[in-house]
Amino acid sequence: MTLYAQLADIFRRKIVAGEWAQNEPIPTLEDLAKQYDVARVTARQAIQMLSAEGLLSSHRGRRTTVTYELKNQPVFLSVGSVERDTPDFKLRIYSSQPGLPDRVDAFFGKLAGDYQHIHKIDMDAGAAYSVSHNFIAQSLYQRFPEGAEQRIKVARLVSDYGRDVVAIWKEKVTVGMSDEEESLLLGCALHSPVARITRICTDVEGKILYLGKLCYLGSRYETQRDITHLLKT
Repeated sequence: MTLYAQLADIFRRKIVAGEWAQNEPIPTLEDLAKQYDVARVTARQAIQMLSAEGLLSSHRGRRTTVTYELKNQPVFLSVGSVERDTPDFKLRIYSSQPGLPDRVDAFFGKLAGDYQHIHKIDMDAGAAYSVSHNFIAQSLYQRFPEGAEQRIKVARLVSDYGRDVVAIWKEKVTVGMSDEEESLLLGCALHSPVARITRICTDVEGKILYLGKLCYLGSRYETQRDITHLLKT
């Protein structure tokens, strides 16, 4: 990645996180170049890149301002849907090849047969919010339209193309801190707060059809539950 693209990624995260607020001017090129120890032309290229993406408004003779509208809602809601898509959702696949997970908790079921391992990140407005390792049974993966996993979330594909074989969905959620790989891919500081989700679906015999190991930035994860039935027991 070029230096200006790396710088643009840093600025992009500031915008999406609300550190650089909508309609407010950002620091000058001189200030940015000094702060990040880069040439003024490098800072300008980064700003031009984000302006082309529609996140900034840059005009000669005026201060550059933020045009991105901050999304205050988390990207994950456990309330009847797999995941909420955002208008600016995109994903990037790092690898897709046959493979098995290192370990499977007995809570989730049993592995059987061959699996496709998809390692990817999910992004909103160009900023990563989730990195995941997804293992799909080859019998189910072969049902997906060609290249669909490059556009659509894996869990959504499993739901859409495995309706006749999926019997049970389960999730386990824990809170932790990002490791080196997660911090690098999510663009956050090492040991940042993250939510870890292990998601599986099985058939009636307990065979795992899909196992997802997902890591969400803590600021972009929320879970909601209706516990009315618990209060009535």
